[in-house]
Amino acid sequence: MDAALLDRCTHTVDRIHRLLLSIPEPEQRERADGWSVPEVVGHLVDSAGNNHQRVCRYVPGGELTFPAYDQREFVSRAGYNSFEWPVLITLWHSYNLLLLHMFARIPDDRLLSSTVAIGGSEPISLNRLIGDYYTHMEIHEAQIRRIVGV
Repeated sequence: MDAALLDRCTHTVDRIHRLLLSIPEPEQRERADGWSVPEVVGHLVDSAGNNHQRVCRYVPGGELTFPAYDQREFVSRAGYNSFEWPVLITLWHSYNLLLLHMFARIPDDRLLSSTVAIGGSEPISLNRLIGDYYTHMEIHEAQIRRIVGV
């Protein structure tokens, strides 16, 4: 994995972890029909779980297809609002430390030659999948910052 990408990913996880630890009352929502902070973090746990499976199952030099998932249904089924906040933070952080470890172990040639297609979309390389995963995380980091006003 490119050192610059690994560094960006590591900093993103560390920064979001510090943000989450600083939120004493995470029940706020951006809007009445939107997710609470625990639901946003739970969605990020779901995303980590999906990407963990994608990386575990990729076909070296080939393409693997995964179904899309209903993120609202996943969040609803998990009931993240009633899950213990400190445990949810630890789960998210630990899962992302594992992913960083896994991503760093993928041989460079496989990052570009192995592709993943999700929910009928065009196949993308593992390298792009990883970059997109952290961009997605940063989008939700901005959402959490708006919700809690920091």
